[in-house]
Amino acid sequence: MTKDTLKIYEVSGYKPLKGQVKEYYRAETELQVQKALKLETVEQGGFVTYSVREVEVLPEGMFIKCPSCESRFESPDRVKTVH
Repeated sequence: MTKDTLKIYEVSGYKPLKGQVKEYYRAETELQVQKALKLETVEQGGFVTYSVREVEVLPEGMFIKCPSCESRFESPDRVKTVH
């Protein structure tokens, strides 16, 4: 399984300390994302309510740029990979 074979999922919902948020995950299936979300309880900062949808492309804000060569990379702290 490589990053190229993983789908991108957007999770929109409410977290008590942050309010309405969107987070992005890479996974083979939506079920893997659902399982990962259920592992993080509300007390640990998890979602109270949420919806999951598959997206084709990550938004621009999910990337970081190398200051030396200007190459773009997915930010590992903004896009989580689940198995």
